[in-house]
Amino acid sequence: MKKIMIAVWVITIGGLGYLLFFHSPNRNLPNASFFTIKDIKTKHLKETIHITEKEKLSDITNILNQSKSLSKNIDFKLAGEPNLEMRLTYENTKEEKLSIWDDFEKGQTLISSDATGYYKLNDTQYEQLLRVIHVSNPS
Repeated sequence: MKKIMIAVWVITIGGLGYLLFFHSPNRNLPNASFFTIKDIKTKHLKETIHITEKEKLSDITNILNQSKSLSKNIDFKLAGEPNLEMRLTYENTKEEKLSIWDDFEKGQTLISSDATGYYKLNDTQYEQLLRVIHVSNPS
């Protein structure tokens, strides 16, 4: 009987320890999932760039898919205009608008999607994105 009580006690303490120290509901949020993009229109200042080249679309898709999804329970009220806007058109003709704010947090860029929520890119990924679409850093 004493061994059973000790085993139950160890399992209970272990379970509580896991919940307190290792389990985080936001830790395993998935990366973004932007797939089958047919074309992209970007707007930077007054310049609009239309991208249809498969290689560039693939590069942009890969960069966007590296972004980290933020919790669905977050809603940002952002002051000012985004640094960059992108309108993605998918192969199934669905469209999605991305608004991008550089320097959202130190070393982070915020992406706001009108369809799927918020994502974050690091500075390196953001610079790669700007290079692919041939826009100088809008900040």
